[in-house]
Amino acid sequence: MTWNATRLVMASLIVITVARVLIGSTIEISSDESYYLLWAERLDWSYYSKGPGVATALAVMTGLFGKSVFAIRCLSGVLGLGMSLIFLRLGTELFDRRTAIWALVVLNVTPIFNAGGIILTIDPLMMFFWVIVMLGTWNAARSGRILWWVITGLAMGLGFLCKYTILVLYPSVVAFLALSPSSRVELRRPGFYGMTALVLLSMAPVIIWNGEHEWITIRHLWERTGLVQTKAEAAKFPLQPLDFLEYLGMHFGVYSPVIFAGFCWAIARAVRRFRASAEELFLSLFSLPIIFGYFLLSCFHTGEVNWTAPGFVGVSLLLVHYWPDLRIGEGWKQRCIVSSLAISVALTLFMANPDVLRTMGLRWPYERDPHWRLRGWQSLTAQLEKEVRAFAQENGESVFLIANRYQMAAPAAFYLPQDLPIIRPTADHPVVHMRGEPGRIHNQFSFWPSYFDPATEDGSQPYRGHSALYFTDEVRHENAPREIRQAFGSVKLWSWFTVTRHGLPVRSWKVFACRDYRGGKQVE
Repeated sequence: MTWNATRLVMASLIVITVARVLIGSTIEISSDESYYLLWAERLDWSYYSKGPGVATALAVMTGLFGKSVFAIRCLSGVLGLGMSLIFLRLGTELFDRRTAIWALVVLNVTPIFNAGGIILTIDPLMMFFWVIVMLGTWNAARSGRILWWVITGLAMGLGFLCKYTILVLYPSVVAFLALSPSSRVELRRPGFYGMTALVLLSMAPVIIWNGEHEWITIRHLWERTGLVQTKAEAAKFPLQPLDFLEYLGMHFGVYSPVIFAGFCWAIARAVRRFRASAEELFLSLFSLPIIFGYFLLSCFHTGEVNWTAPGFVGVSLLLVHYWPDLRIGEGWKQRCIVSSLAISVALTLFMANPDVLRTMGLRWPYERDPHWRLRGWQSLTAQLEKEVRAFAQENGESVFLIANRYQMAAPAAFYLPQDLPIIRPTADHPVVHMRGEPGRIHNQFSFWPSYFDPATEDGSQPYRGHSALYFTDEVRHENAPREIRQAFGSVKLWSWFTVTRHGLPVRSWKVFACRDYRGGKQVE
């Protein structure tokens, strides 16, 4: 690759990053992003399902740029740029600059990686540190320098605080050192054990917090695997081949069909050539375990498609490295390259704005739209604001708000204005509470002050006797849940509204007027 080609790649990355940040600033916030923002407003050593990484990052960004969609999303674009530059160096050191650049192109046209460069969840943070761990391990294993082991340990530790999945790289590091004759000596040197100490040290906040909170994260993660089943589920045949096929099909969609087919071919070839070279051994150990692991779990329960994404970082390098060995004509190779890039770019643009199909007359239900999680929140919250003001004016009192799920409470809290007549005894009390019962842990809301707490520190009960508006997206239910009805003197339907786009319903909320709060009751 010439110097001009390298400059073109750098310029393209900057343009892509700017485009991602601008696009992200125009899209409504997701329920997960707004949920993590609530964490950032209540910094802690750890949280119900994740470490403190995402909350700390959001606290820094909102501290710099204010509470806005731009402040939340611009970090994703920066992380995507940083990951690309580190990946470029990794690919160059493993193979050469040409292979690295083509693999970088593959990643940056893939729809799921573009989504990660726009929406800020735990994944862009973890992926950034994932690539640093790969680069650090390769250089530490080849050079034996302590500095690279320190970088590896810090990256794995910080990645762990963002998403626990990064720990699967630790056995990959050990396996690579053990199976690579030239690097085996590192297992007897202090650098590797210093890296291990840094990783263990980073786990301390999460372990201490969980020890004080009934080890709730371990229980939550175990349930997320899908291996925890109800009696009815356990009575069924344990293997679910249709779930596996569904999971496989999802990958063809979010990675682009031609590129994912290439990934599958590269994985098959990597298995056959597992120890053909140190580079292939390294990439296989840092890619295949997480991919095979989640596809194995999908035989029991369909997982999330983004779970395998870190593994395909290394597979993209393997694909480009193996590409000259593909036994098809050069003409067919060119057609594969052009079609894969064209389809990937088209899918990426489509996922940035799926409404383009609806403007052409296609009545595609929003609940089947990958953008559905990013639609309707602002309009629904604006309508909720009107209902709050109308209710408060009619009854001459401030109210408190309760949502049926955190996925509704969090975006509503983000978009509601500051001047609403809402009861909020302290800054730690959420703007919108999540429905729950005393003594039960549902999510992070269960660790914050709630309307059903018996009393505040000074002994007062600020919510008792007041009214609330309970809003829910379970619009098929005629009544509010039993624990809500038991906790108030009266509960009646107040309003019911639906947000539409292009003549199609996006989301519907029912709002119940709940008067005379009597205190939380445990539902048996």
